[in-house]
Order: sequence, then structure tokens, then C-alpha cells
Amino acid sequence: MKYTRKGNDLVSYMTASLLFLLLFATLAIPVHADQEEKQSSTVAIVNGEEITKRSLARRAVIQRILLALKGVPEFAKFLMKTKEGQRALDAYRSHVIEKLIEEELILQKAESRGIEVKDREIENRLTTIINRTKEVKNKEELIEKLKKDQRTLEDLKEEIRRKIVREKLRREVVGKVNVSESEIRNHYEKNKDSFRGKDGEVKPLAEEKDHIREKLREDKKEARWKEWLTKVKKEAKIVRDLRD
Repeated sequence: MKYTRKGNDLVSYMTASLLFLLLFATLAIPVHADQEEKQSSTVAIVNGEEITKRSLARRAVIQRILLALKGVPEFAKFLMKTKEGQRALDAYRSHVIEKLIEEELILQKAESRGIEVKDREIENRLTTIINRTKEVKNKEELIEKLKKDQRTLEDLKEEIRRKIVREKLRREVVGKVNVSESEIRNHYEKNKDSFRGKDGEVKPLAEEKDHIREKLREDKKEARWKEWLTKVKKEAKIVRDLRD
């Protein structure tokens, strides 16, 4: 039997399509955005608040993954047909759910502290996104771009709101962070090779002090924030990995 290129392309497309449907099922994500009943299924509960399959699908940017996999059906087959692929999908699913749990805890803690985000803050961020995105020139074009990813402007605004909430809460939790002269000097001495200029010579501490101070300050802030998140997770009542 002679196969034409068109015929082979059709077979490849059908095979890839079936694999994509299996991918959705493996990640416990609904195929169609209008399946409200299925989308309401819960994948985790955080202090009584549910995290749904719909939230999982959005956070996992599954549509973008599918677009990427269309060009590599062999990789899609690896994901769905091998134990290694299944482990990778399970790990990705768990990773995304943990991020959603963290986001929900942040929202809960922010609310308890009275942290709010005003509409104008969201609009300002939206304007910044439009200005920095080469593919769009205005809000209308942004909406069209979002549609291609099966997202809405409201979805993006909610993402922005959550990001601002996180930033505000992080500032409160971290507070003021100091970096001593001895810490700067110790870091410089231990990492001298990283301070070499184009001529191969190590730059003097005086030239690098401000950069080192800022780096150490950010490192301390991140460590304090992660420590706080870990504590909050331990104290929370969390039910993970709920499946139908």
C-alpha cells in the first residue's frame, strides 16, 4: 500500500491528537473550557478553600504545552507511553498543585492582614504589559492575543492582582534587611574570581561593594520569605492530590 505525504500527515495528526487527549486525562485537566461540572472537581483543599481542575489547567498553561507538542509527536508518545514519561507528568502535576497551594495560602494570609489591591494598580500593570509586549499595541490586540491561549482579560487581571498581593505580603513579611560590612567583605574574599574584569584582574572591593550589598540583601529577603512560607504550609490544613 502506498502512503502519500498527505496521508502520513493525517495519521500523525490523529495520533498526536489522541496523545493530547490522554495528556489532559493524565493531568486530571478537562479538555473543553465550557465543561463547568468537570472543571469544578477539586484537586486540593487549603484551609477549607478548594483548588479546582480549572485552576490547575490555567496554572499549568496546558494550551501552550499542547501547541509545542504538536510539532514533536514522538515526545508526546514518550510522555504517555513510558514509565519515565508518566513520572515526569506526575511530577509536573504535583509541582503545579504545590504552586497553587502556595498562592492560595498567600491570598489567605494577605486577606487576614488587610492587604488589598486597587483597580488602578491592576490597570497600571496592564498598561506596562502592553507597552512592553512587542506583539500588541493596545488592549484590544492584547485581548486577541489572550484568546489564542484560551485566556481572557479578566484571567490576566486576576494574575496581576495575585502577583501584586504576593509582592505586598512579601514586603511585610520580609521587613527591613541589613547587611554588615563584614558580610560584604567575607563574600568578596570568598568569591574573588567572580569579580575579575576583562583584563583578568580582580576589581577592588570599593568598586563592587554596592553590588555585593544588594545581592546579599536580596538573598536574605528570599531566605526569610521561603522560611515564612514553609512555616505557613506546616501550620495550614492541606489536602493534596484529590482525583476522581
